Amino acid sequence: MKRLLLSTSLLFLASFATLADGPKDNLAENVRRIPKDGVAIPAADRAMLQESIALLGAKIERLRKDLKGKLELLPDVEIYHRAAWSALTYNEFFQVNEIQTAKGLLQDGISRAAQLENGQAPWLTKKGLVVRGYRSKTDFPTGFFRVERRDQ
Repeated sequence: MKRLLLSTSLLFLASFATLADGPKDNLAENVRRIPKDGVAIPAADRAMLQESIALLGAKIERLRKDLKGKLELLPDVEIYHRAAWSALTYNEFFQVNEIQTAKGLLQDGISRAAQLENGQAPWLTKKGLVVRGYRSKTDFPTGFFRVERRDQ
């Protein structure tokens, strides 16, 4: 009885392997992209986004040098750069209105960079939802983000 159950289980599990596409699954050009490609970005918008991403990236590098050992607030600026850069690089704008959103986020990041250059961080006392960056010792160099709610 145990052999019959074991044989049936093995045949059942082996049947799932036949659902794959086969050796072609291992070729990068045959792998389905998930998520699917986003919407086409007009050339003027793409150029503007690239310019703003480069500007914010330069400000971040300057802050990294100027702040030296006080880098705990830098991820709060870097998160805006990373969000726009990733969406543009990996074609992950899925709706046309997200292009305008990215432009606004880049302006927020540039504004935060300027505030941090002046030794200010007004987002630390802001109420409601606050976008913050986060980097632990084991994170990727660019860190992750979090959204905080401050009701008091």
